[in-house]
Amino acid sequence: MKFTIKKNILDQTIEFISKYVDPINVFMPFRCVKIDVSYEKIIFTASNGLMSTKKILKVDELNIKVETVGNALINNQYFKNIIKKLNEEISIESNGKEIKIWEKEISYSLNCVDVEFPNIDFKKPENSFEINTSKLERAIRNVSFSASNETSGKSLILKCINFSSKNDILRLVATDTFRLSTETIKINKPINVNFSIESKNIKNMITKEAPKNVIMFLDESKVGIVYENTIIQSSIVDVPFVSFEGIIPTEFSRKITIKKSELLDLLNKVVFVQQEKYNRVEFKINKDSLTLSTNLSEIGQSTGSTTEFELIGEPIDIDFNYIFIKDALSAFENDEINLCINKNGNIMLIVSKSNENNKQVITPLRRY
Repeated sequence: MKFTIKKNILDQTIEFISKYVDPINVFMPFRCVKIDVSYEKIIFTASNGLMSTKKILKVDELNIKVETVGNALINNQYFKNIIKKLNEEISIESNGKEIKIWEKEISYSLNCVDVEFPNIDFKKPENSFEINTSKLERAIRNVSFSASNETSGKSLILKCINFSSKNDILRLVATDTFRLSTETIKINKPINVNFSIESKNIKNMITKEAPKNVIMFLDESKVGIVYENTIIQSSIVDVPFVSFEGIIPTEFSRKITIKKSELLDLLNKVVFVQQEKYNRVEFKINKDSLTLSTNLSEIGQSTGSTTEFELIGEPIDIDFNYIFIKDALSAFENDEINLCINKNGNIMLIVSKSNENNKQVITPLRRY
C-alpha cells in the first residue's frame, strides 16, 4: 500500500483510534491499529478486547491520495508518536513487513506486526434507534459517578450503567449499592431494551466529533454507536442488573428545600480534609438552621450553618458521605433542590425542577 494524507486528518484519526487501543495488552493486535487501503477509502480499525472501533476516511484526491492498495498492522503508540512529529503532507508506504513514513527530508521505518488481527463483526444489528448526543452524554455524566470504580472486591455489574426502556423513554441507572442515580431520555421511537455496559466503556463512546444525533444499536453481545464513517462498539455485560424497583421512595417524612449553590458552598467550607477515610459530614437540621459539621479524629473539627432553606417535617440529625452529596448535586443546575428523606430515615432522594428527568438516591452513613 502507498498513500499520502494531510497531517491534521491523520493526527485526528489516530487520536480517536488511540482511545480504543490497549498499549500493554498481552495480545499484540490489541496494541495496534490496522490500516486497510483501497482506491475509494482508508479504514482504520482498533480494539482493546472489550471495545472496538472502525473509522473510514474517503479518498478525495486532495487531502488523501492513494497510489497502491494494501493493508498493514502496526503498533499504534509508535505510529502516533511519529505522526506527532510531522507537519503537513505525510506519505506512508508498506510492503506488509515494514511500513515507511516520511515527509520531505524526515523519514521513519517501523516493522509491521506479523500477527493476524481478529475478525471483528461491525455489522449494525436491526435493533437500533436515534438519540440526541448531548442528552445521552449528559445522562451518562449524571449517573456514571454512582457506578463502582473499585478495581477488586465488587461485582462487575456494579461498575455498569444499565439501559432499559419503556415505550419511547430510555432510562439509565447506576448504583454501587450505597447510592443510585437514574436519568431518562426521550428517543425517536418505542423500543424494548435492557442491557448493561461498563461505565468507562459507554463514556468512551461519546466523542467530541460526534454529530447532534447518533444511532445506537445492540444485539445479544454488543452495543454501539454509529455516525458518519464511524462505528464504536463494546461488549455487553451478561449479568442481570441490580433490581432497583422499590428503592426510590415515594413517601417522605421530611423535605429540605435549598439552593444548590447554598448547600455546595457550605459543604466546600466545612470540608477541609479531602481524603476518603474523612468523608463523613453530619447534617443537623431544624426549623431555624441547617448545620454541617465534621469531626476528624487526631486532626480537628469544623462547623458551618445556613438559614437559607426550608424544612417541612421534624428536625433530624443524620450523616452522609460528602462526596456522594457533591456528585449528586452536579446533576442539577444552580436552582432549588429538594432533599427528601423517607420516614425510616435510611434513604434520601435528591431532585430538582432544573432536571426533572434525574433522581439521586443516597443512603446515610451508619453511626457507631
